[in-house]
Amino acid sequence: MNEREPPMNDPAPSTGPEPESRPAPSPWLPGPAGDGRRAAGLDDMLRAPVRPPRGWAAWRALLPGPRGALLQVVAALALVWVGFTSIHVLAPDEGGTVSTLGRYDHAIGPGLSLTWPWPLQAVRVQGARADLIEVPASGGENLLLTGDGYLVNLAWRLRYHVADPARFARVAHADAALRGAGAAAVREGLGAIDLIGLMGPARRDEFERAARARAQAGADRWGLGVRVESLELTKVAIPARLADSWTRVKAAQDEVARLDDQTEAYARELNARAEAEAGAFNADLAQYRAAPALTRRRLYYDMMDTVLARNPKVIGGTGALTLPAPKKPAGGGQP
Repeated sequence: MNEREPPMNDPAPSTGPEPESRPAPSPWLPGPAGDGRRAAGLDDMLRAPVRPPRGWAAWRALLPGPRGALLQVVAALALVWVGFTSIHVLAPDEGGTVSTLGRYDHAIGPGLSLTWPWPLQAVRVQGARADLIEVPASGGENLLLTGDGYLVNLAWRLRYHVADPARFARVAHADAALRGAGAAAVREGLGAIDLIGLMGPARRDEFERAARARAQAGADRWGLGVRVESLELTKVAIPARLADSWTRVKAAQDEVARLDDQTEAYARELNARAEAEAGAFNADLAQYRAAPALTRRRLYYDMMDTVLARNPKVIGGTGALTLPAPKKPAGGGQP
């Protein structure tokens, strides 16, 4: 065994001075200089602990600065937009249709419904309130021809209710189709009525009922799924460019109506007179049949009384003859 080799059980030689053992730092004393730490004092222990921000403060802490504030406003508006366009609450008497990118997707009923936000999906609500179509929409002129060839400025209003929202949503441009059905019904009715009749209330009511029925038939034929509540005329007027001519025509028609009234009154008077004479003749005929000789004598006396009352009289006899003076005519002329 080599004498230079250390024995096996000897400890390894030391390479340097052993580190000195340090006691644990006291929490009541400040730490060594330069380590940046300090033991907690009594003030620190009594001070309330600092809590991390929560809620809106935490949100603002994530996005500090003006750009962060702008992003926060945009995010809030986006949340409001998604909420308003994705959550739908329908009343018990309402229904709706959902269209995805303009195409019909499905129908929804009363209660809470969720959809994708607009413009991905849109909801059209159909309630108990009837929808309205007005022609002309802008309040301008709508010139049409009546059955007697007169131009008339006609405005009408159609009220309808969507009875089947699914069928109504499947028809492209359903509102325009229903407007066309109403216009066709109005034009067809105008071809069978004159202007005077159209302006009168009696025939106008009949015109509106027939037009509503024709509009409903057209909507059913096209499968719109609507119920036409009414079709009423809101304006029947002469075009402004024909106002003067129509005034003269109306004056002539009023004169014709006045003459017709006079003719009817005279005819009624003649009829009454003829009926009275016929009644008197029938009474005389009944008396003649009961006593022919007596009736002939009475009729003779009545006739002579009438003739003598209307003419000058000449009385003859054994005495002097006396003639009455001739009566002057009413106009002052010669007798």
